[in-house]
Amino acid sequence: MMTKFGFPKPSDRCLSRWLAIAVISVIGWGAEISTPLSRTPTFSWFNQTAHAQSRVSNLEVLNYANAILDIEPIRQNAYEQIQNQLGSVPPIDCSQPENLNGLTPQVRQIANNYCTESEVVVENNGLTTERFNEITRLQQNNPSLRDRIRNEIIQVQQQRSQSAPAKAEQ
Repeated sequence: MMTKFGFPKPSDRCLSRWLAIAVISVIGWGAEISTPLSRTPTFSWFNQTAHAQSRVSNLEVLNYANAILDIEPIRQNAYEQIQNQLGSVPPIDCSQPENLNGLTPQVRQIANNYCTESEVVVENNGLTTERFNEITRLQQNNPSLRDRIRNEIIQVQQQRSQSAPAKAEQ
């Protein structure tokens, strides 16, 4: 199953600055992280008929935060590659592969790779794409969950930045 993603135009190379904006943006989107290639990753295939699990565990919040952080460099790379090819980045909806047909073969490949890689990242972070979408949808009407996600992203970023120098010393 394909995913639906979009990219925000990077205004600044500082990941933490983007993430502060992205977390608010991701959390503010509709029933899924769904937008054109001008925003953040999107998985739009969650089962509309599934029973919503209103409780999101701390582990799921951590996994969600890690997925968002892990997808960001992939998104930036794809965005830059497409921008270099076309000069601007058109709307791209990975959940509707037929929408990719109007793109050049090179850009279509970049978009397909991004969608596939992002789906793998979510799954490697212990979430199904359905649950990832469900958490995205739930946080939109749940300020407490939105704050938990935002705080977890900040914590994970801090942990990663602290562990990066330690890894470099090894």
